Formats: sequence, structure tokens, C-alpha cells
Amino acid sequence: SPREMSHAETLGVRKEGSTLPLEVSVAVSEISGRKFYTVIARDVTVRKQAEAAMLRANEELRRLNSDLEQFAYSTSHDLREPLRNIAIYTQMLGRQFGKQLPSEASVFVSRVLEGTGRMEKLLGDLLAYTQVLRADGDVPEQKPLVDAGAVADRVLKDLDRKSVV
Repeated sequence: SPREMSHAETLGVRKEGSTLPLEVSVAVSEISGRKFYTVIARDVTVRKQAEAAMLRANEELRRLNSDLEQFAYSTSHDLREPLRNIAIYTQMLGRQFGKQLPSEASVFVSRVLEGTGRMEKLLGDLLAYTQVLRADGDVPEQKPLVDAGAVADRVLKDLDRKSVV
């Protein structure tokens, strides 16, 4: 015989008068023209407590993500000025004393400029990342494509530089 089933949540009352959340399922069956009802009530206190804890944890995670975003933005922004000063003074050193510097020192000047350029790019990427995040902290659906070959080339060049110096 066809069986109808419905579910609902409600509050139940214990003998001593306190309330508890219940999930109630009712099944209706018909046998020989007579309707029969089966009622099952489940205490869902533990599930409700877990859901509330998860909501609190998600809210805390959103707050922490927002704080982290703000920190990353501030750090990226604040580090760019001293980095530019390093690059500017290194360029001035190279221009004013480049011909007087030993060839090894010229290589060091070039490496400092390359390093500040890479650091400027990393800080710019960090700043861009913080701006890409939406206000609710979720990453947008479309993620930017990354050229894995270019990343590998850059890593290999960095590793090669470290072995020389």
C-alpha cells in the first residue's frame, strides 16, 4: 500500500518541564481501508548544538579571514616603500660608481635589483590577492590561470642564482 511520510522539527517538553528540540517523522499507511500512523520522535539536541557550534566557528573563521586580508594588504603596502628605496639607492650606486666598481660588485648590484624586482612583484601579487577576495571572504568562482612553465623557469633561475653566490 502507498505510504506517505512527512518530517518536521518542533519543541518537545520533558516531564520536568524543560524543552528539547525534536525531529518528528510521521508515516501514514492504509491497510484494508484503515489508516495507520507511525510517529517517530528523535531528540536532536546534540545535532542542534553541533550546528550552533559550526555557525559560531564559521563566523570566527570569516572574522579571522578578514583580519588576515587586512594584515596582508597593510603588510604589502607598507613594505613597498622601503623596497623602492633599496632599489633606487642601488640604481644610484650602479650609475654613479658602476665603472669604478669591481666586476663582482657590479654583479651584486644587478642581483640586488633583480631581487627587489621579484619582491616588488610578490608584494604586488599579495596586494592583488587581497583585492580579489570578496567581502565575505570567499574566492571568486573564476580563478586566474597560471603559466606553470613560467613559474618553473623562475624557480630554476632563483635556484641557479643561489648556487653561484
